[in-house]
Amino acid sequence: MTNEEIRALELYHQLVNLSPEDGETAARVTIRAANGRLVGDVLLNSRDLEALTDTVASLNAYAQDERDAAQQLHPDALADLEAHFASIDLGDTDGDA
Repeated sequence: MTNEEIRALELYHQLVNLSPEDGETAARVTIRAANGRLVGDVLLNSRDLEALTDTVASLNAYAQDERDAAQQLHPDALADLEAHFASIDLGDTDGDA
């Protein structure tokens, strides 16, 4: 079994432990390995479906914040860059050369 298949099985077991089988089913989540092999189906009640959806939304928001932060230039790096370009002597820039 690959590491990814083990993680898929761990995810399945975590999801199964969310909702007791009390007859109420709001959603069914199917977990498959990368090769398409069925790991299992999970039945979620309304409360756990809402909690899982909110948790995944929070993870996505965090990941987006991390991506946004990675694309921004650190203020110190920006100041160094500005100082570098400010120090460049462009010579006569008024066209009188």
